[in-house]
Amino acid sequence: MTARPAADAAWLREQYSDSSRLTTRIEAHRRFSERSDSFVAWVVDGLALRTGDLVLDAGCGYGACFDELWRRGARVVGIDCSAAMVGEARRPGRPGSPLDLGVGDLQSLPIADGAMDRVLANYVLFHVPDALQALREIRRVLQPGGRAVLTTNASDNQAVLSELHCWAARAARFTPRPRSTLRFTELDEPLVASVFPKSRLETWDDAFLFPTVEDVLDYYATGPIDSIADRPADNSHRAAITTAMTDLVQREIDRHGVLRVPKESVRFTVQR
Repeated sequence: MTARPAADAAWLREQYSDSSRLTTRIEAHRRFSERSDSFVAWVVDGLALRTGDLVLDAGCGYGACFDELWRRGARVVGIDCSAAMVGEARRPGRPGSPLDLGVGDLQSLPIADGAMDRVLANYVLFHVPDALQALREIRRVLQPGGRAVLTTNASDNQAVLSELHCWAARAARFTPRPRSTLRFTELDEPLVASVFPKSRLETWDDAFLFPTVEDVLDYYATGPIDSIADRPADNSHRAAITTAMTDLVQREIDRHGVLRVPKESVRFTVQR
């Protein structure tokens, strides 16, 4: 298996210093997805929850999955590496509250062996430097017979947007990072199976349908625009790349009426 580079710690701190970028991305998925059914519901379906199950939301962020877990009768424990995100997950006015919520590392979970009925790792393992160690920790904290759901991007997720980014970056005289740096995709099924021999891989086929350039640029500005080599510390690349990207996206929308960006996701359902 080809090793992939570790996640950029400074980039992660920037991305999750608050929920603004993540919220923008989630809102884009809500408004512009081709599918109208709920991705979060599909994710949680894989847990096969029973009322009262104790669930670890590993990499919980600001708690985007909490409401769905509570709706199905789960008791929830949340852990995230970002103190800012954990703080936002504690926001008042929600229909429930986690039993416990704190800052933690998926590579060394502060949880006793076999303490969890279920574990959810939703769109987080591609951020973890050592995904194999994180998988071992998830297995350790699951009770015998316990189940976990691990979701991530497919290897060709948003390839259309990535291709446009590459053209725009080069037009602005920057070097785009290759998509080969994508981490933890369906190609890592052997890695998952090495820890969880009882595993099943399923896909969620969907696409963005962006009607305007502005909608694309709002999403693009949350992170994809920064996928370049030797990124300037002052972010001076952004104006030039945005100008080039605007022209490219407008041509696509003029030609097709929308910019359609396929965004396949995958769900590993595993059992200890």
